[in-house]
Amino acid sequence: MVKQYFLLFVVALAVLFTDACRPAANTPAPAPPANLIAEDTLIQILADIHLLEAAYKDHKNATQLPYSKEQMYAWVMQHHPSVKIEDFKNSFIYYSSQADKMERIYDRVMEELSRREAKND
Repeated sequence: MVKQYFLLFVVALAVLFTDACRPAANTPAPAPPANLIAEDTLIQILADIHLLEAAYKDHKNATQLPYSKEQMYAWVMQHHPSVKIEDFKNSFIYYSSQADKMERIYDRVMEELSRREAKND
């Protein structure tokens, strides 16, 4: 039940986030960064981040965990060694500036999270 509410919350945030970031009609799309991360890779990273954030928030006393959120993010990036943190940030900013792309990416993140959940059940 908690997982369903979490997924609903993530989808709602994604929709609000992408709608709020929609550029004006006459604003040209920004150029992609030099080391743009492929959508498939970004989807895997975002799914990992969302799972770790959910686990972190589910812990009743997060202040007593032996690791911080920053360490969690570092752990995610260690599992994607071909991606530098700066490339992730720049790619996320780029994709976020294009609401349609980001909405499609978050739809696929949700599919990935559902796939992982089904695999673990």
